[in-house]
Amino acid sequence: MADQTETSSNSASAEGLSFRDKAMTALNLLISLLDEATGLLKLYLGLETGAVVLFVKVLTDVHAPTLVLLALAISIFFFGLAALICLRLLMGVISIRGKMATTITSTDPNWQNVFDLEVKNWQTEMKRAGSRMEWLFRLAILFASVFVVGVLLTR
Repeated sequence: MADQTETSSNSASAEGLSFRDKAMTALNLLISLLDEATGLLKLYLGLETGAVVLFVKVLTDVHAPTLVLLALAISIFFFGLAALICLRLLMGVISIRGKMATTITSTDPNWQNVFDLEVKNWQTEMKRAGSRMEWLFRLAILFASVFVVGVLLTR
């Protein structure tokens, strides 16, 4: 009896995972990926909003030439825009999770094709928004650096 169980488990492992096991593994990986993306977006949002608050305080307290303060104001603007895009990305993650639940529990026999199409559209939209957010974040850091250099040079 033990030999039969051993033989059947060896043949199952030789054949690989069943379709159901692969689907469950893929779903678990997708959920894990969405969790990690959410955590990263929360980090970005915290950095961006924190920078806006801090830089507005610095802008009101610092006495520097107008051009130097302009660099900081531009940085605040870029950080604010990046934060708004980050919120949009977080809402996109929530949206795709809702679509996942709705589509997977659907009685439509063609649910997989519908889900694949929705995920592809979501990925395209989120990739575009993520790229914009990243560039705005970089520009904000660049202008904040220009501000710091400007303050140091004018003192």
